[in-house]
Amino acid sequence: MKHLDIDVHKPGDDLELPVANGEAARPSNIPVPTAIPENPIRALSWVYKAEHGFVALLRWITVSLSLALGVLMATQVVLRYGLESPFLGMEELAPMIALWVYFLGMAHATRQRDHITGGIVTLFIKNEKVICAIRIFGTIVCVVAACIFGYYAQKNALFNLGIGRKSPYMGFSKGFWDFSMVVGFALMGFYLILQLISEIRQLTNFFTDSDVKN
Repeated sequence: MKHLDIDVHKPGDDLELPVANGEAARPSNIPVPTAIPENPIRALSWVYKAEHGFVALLRWITVSLSLALGVLMATQVVLRYGLESPFLGMEELAPMIALWVYFLGMAHATRQRDHITGGIVTLFIKNEKVICAIRIFGTIVCVVAACIFGYYAQKNALFNLGIGRKSPYMGFSKGFWDFSMVVGFALMGFYLILQLISEIRQLTNFFTDSDVKN
């Protein structure tokens, strides 16, 4: 029996793709600035100091509301299936608490820059200055979006307060629900502005370092 040497040639084997040597999968070495940088800006030290105490309160409120929501849901299960006497006000309290947890969590995720983002730009662009400029542009778009959503959120909240809209079971003011969005977008915009400042400083440092090298 003869042994046949078959040369299997796959389409694209002769193409020099960056994926073949791992260049495309290589993460960017450029640090991603956050709203509260590791090296604080001296001019904003008083802002960072005040924010340090505020974020502790923010975390405590978020955790407390999350625990309260869990307790309410567990209580409702016992009342509905154990005692067969469900609490109708749960249909209002649970969404209200959940909204506050969601929007406060959104603000905290913006502070930490933990929201989901795509890093596809760094696969094709290696210039540090260009990457920083793209990040700045993206942050500016987010700031504008947060301001627009925040504006309509407060407009809706003020409208409901003006007409005295209340919940049907508990008789709570609709503002308890509406202002969760107002607070969430306001805090998100605040942290995005701080993040934008950090990104601008990073881009400025790149230009300064280039001038020093030259």
